[in-house]
Amino acid sequence: MLLIRPATIHDSALLRTMIRELAEFEHELDLVTITEEDLARDGFGEHPRFRASIAEWDGQAAGYALFFDYY
Repeated sequence: MLLIRPATIHDSALLRTMIRELAEFEHELDLVTITEEDLARDGFGEHPRFRASIAEWDGQAAGYALFFDYY
């Protein structure tokens, strides 16, 4: 079953992993410098700079979406 849910601060490591996997697929992993701490601060801190959703299929992460004006 597919579930799409808002990401939380507890998803920072998962988001970083999926961002890195996409960059690796695009052969641009060397350009990824973001850390879990960056994501936690910038997405879930006092002044969020982005929002994110996580797609899960049968309880396993299957994808993500980031929403931002600029980031």
